[in-house]
Amino acid sequence: MTPIQSKFGVFNKIYIVRKIINTVIAVVILVGAVFYAQHLIESNERVKPPVKKIIKTVFVQKAINGEVPITAQSSGTVSAKHRLELYAEVQGVFDQSAAEFRSGQAYKKNQILIGLDAREYSASLVAAKSEFQNLVIGVLPDLRLDYADAQVNLLNAQISANGAKYQAKLAELEFLQQTGQLLNVTF
Repeated sequence: MTPIQSKFGVFNKIYIVRKIINTVIAVVILVGAVFYAQHLIESNERVKPPVKKIIKTVFVQKAINGEVPITAQSSGTVSAKHRLELYAEVQGVFDQSAAEFRSGQAYKKNQILIGLDAREYSASLVAAKSEFQNLVIGVLPDLRLDYADAQVNLLNAQISANGAKYQAKLAELEFLQQTGQLLNVTF
């Protein structure tokens, strides 16, 4: 044999011996695992608690012939037969209510449902009136130039309206003096 063959022959023998040793170790581990599993299965005894005998008491009542009311329970959604939807025609802040305002709340006739604070609405109304007056004042000089004879009629109508107001106040004052509600007052 050549030195190369003898060298590979030694490696070949070591390789075979290692394979045999690994196989023997694997078989020993498998056999040990089987015995250990068998031991665990045999040692696992479950202890069952003793069953207690339960004696139930029964109440007896004499049967009496009579009417039996029939009741049926069910679940579902209830909806109103008559529904009322409220809409606010003006904007405002919620101020007061006779009762808590919520879905399903009952109210009596002529009872206040919701009170709104009208200060904000009143302020916007005053602002709108002021804006309208400003627009009218802005247009008046043009109207005076274009419709001079119509302006005379407008002034006459305003004078007669003011005169009618004056006459109404004088009549009211005379009535109050005659009924005696104004005492010691001279005009």
